[in-house]
This record gives sequence, structure tokens and C-alpha cells, in this order.
Amino acid sequence: MAEDLIDSDFFTAIDYIVPIPLSRSRLKKRGYNQSEMLAIGVSRVAGIPIATDLIIRKTDNATQTRLTTQQREENVQNIFEIQRTEEICGKHLLLIDDVITTGSTILSCAKKLCEVEGVKISVLTAYVAGSHPKGISSHAKSQETNI
Repeated sequence: MAEDLIDSDFFTAIDYIVPIPLSRSRLKKRGYNQSEMLAIGVSRVAGIPIATDLIIRKTDNATQTRLTTQQREENVQNIFEIQRTEEICGKHLLLIDDVITTGSTILSCAKKLCEVEGVKISVLTAYVAGSHPKGISSHAKSQETNI
């Protein structure tokens, strides 16, 4: 992903890469965080530091795989906690998640981070699930959303 974007201005002014955190139990069961693995690759190519401990998943919420869009939104409300607000004040953060299905998890995480003054969020994902307009690749599509 990063190699596809490195010649663009996508990584300009990003201060930290922040992979979407897993709950402790899921991390223990799986043995790795797939979003963090993607973040490591992006960091190597883009030369941007990874911050895995700025935000944590404080709740071991239920898996999202069989939930409706509304249930997913409810399932991820208030599950994230910022650890060091002073370190991200005024920073541009790149959130990385492996798959975005409804966007509920990434939006919940971004909303929490945006509670800190001056935080700007960009998002990078390996895959966007569902149907999308013909001819538009997910990594090339850019969209700003008010959080």
C-alpha cells in the first residue's frame, strides 16, 4: 500500500501511524494485530514512526462479524481510551485498519482521538468491504468527513 502511495502527497505531514488496537484477549488469542503488521510495513516505506500505545481498546467488545451496521456502531461506542493526550495535541495521525466494513470501528477510534485539540486524522486500509463505484479503487479514493 505504501509503495503505491509513496510518490503522492498522501504521507505529507503525518506525525504518527496508529494501528487500530485489538483487545487484550483477542491479541492473546490471535498472537498478533493485523493492523499493526500493516502499520510496520507502511512505516518502513514512508519513514513515519508507529505509535501503538497512544490509544488502547479498553473494552473487550463482541466480534463484529455477524452484526448489522447499527449493532456494529453500538458495539464500538466508548471502547477506546487515549493514553497520552499531550503527545498527540496538534498532530496528524494516520489510522491503519486491515479491513473497513461499515467504518464503525475506525470512526469510533477517530472520534476519540479528535477529542484532543488540533488532531487531524487520515485513514489507510488494505481493503474496503462491500460494493463500491466501478472504477474507483479504495486506496485512491479520498474523502474528508467531519467527525
